[in-house]
Amino acid sequence: MQLAARMVFWGALVLGSLYVWNRGIDGTVDDAQELALYWADQYAYYQQQAEMARKLGAQGGGGGYARKRREGWR
Repeated sequence: MQLAARMVFWGALVLGSLYVWNRGIDGTVDDAQELALYWADQYAYYQQQAEMARKLGAQGGGGGYARKRREGWR
């Protein structure tokens, strides 16, 4: 197990170094910023979806599989 962990660590270090070498520092920073913005947008989207689901659940709306199963598939 320790050998596998070391191989993964050193492999990731080599691949990361090659990526920076090919893209350059500025390109790598740009890619990291773009990735961070993408994940921030995804987080906000799913947080908004969860909030809407909470509001619908509190109002008794929604529907879906769990509700239909409770009500006997009417």
